[in-house]
Amino acid sequence: MLNFIKKWLVPIKHENDEIHPDDLCVVWIHGANQSGLSFQYLRSLTRFKKEFVVEYDTSNKFKNNLEILSSEISQVRGPYFIIGHSLGGLYALHLTKS
Repeated sequence: MLNFIKKWLVPIKHENDEIHPDDLCVVWIHGANQSGLSFQYLRSLTRFKKEFVVEYDTSNKFKNNLEILSSEISQVRGPYFIIGHSLGGLYALHLTKS
């Protein structure tokens, strides 16, 4: 199963691309009322070379959290692959459109 997941995390190579899979940063975004610890088991199995676990507080408004997450992620060198669970998936969707 893990090899199936990792297969999708390798970026498609185009002729002029010089992206290596090890350059890919995996961003984990937890669900509502959770923390980055909710991904601990998956992270222990996948062991990506570059990972970034973002945290947010669900007592904040969605837009405020989105701005905070966007700011945090922009400090990490991409390209990115974002994994979001539940509300984290909604944040991931909005982050990819900004």
